[in-house]
Amino acid sequence: MFHRSETWAFLSGMAVAKKETAPGELVVNTGAPTPRRSPIFYDILGYLVDHPGAQDTVEGIVEWWLLEQRIKKATTQVKAVLAQLVAEGLVIAHQGPAGRVYYRVNRQKLRGIRRLLRE
Repeated sequence: MFHRSETWAFLSGMAVAKKETAPGELVVNTGAPTPRRSPIFYDILGYLVDHPGAQDTVEGIVEWWLLEQRIKKATTQVKAVLAQLVAEGLVIAHQGPAGRVYYRVNRQKLRGIRRLLRE
């Protein structure tokens, strides 16, 4: 619900209310309930916690903020899966000269890996 003192405008076909509390801030009201617990809800909040001074357009948020959050999640998941693959002997990890770890298939397990992928 918006207060009587707020002014209305339309932005990209959506009703927008200008709040009196902070000059220049707009509140988007599409009339539809917003999912408060979707993964994107947490991705946006996570980005804002990491970058409290950030602000961007919808397009910028989709292109940069959400991409960064998804990369962080994917990196965590990939590390866990690689640890499992190495533990099962399907992938071999070796440390390169610069200290970075490189991963490759265990060629001795290729037949079993192919069988696993067909399951």
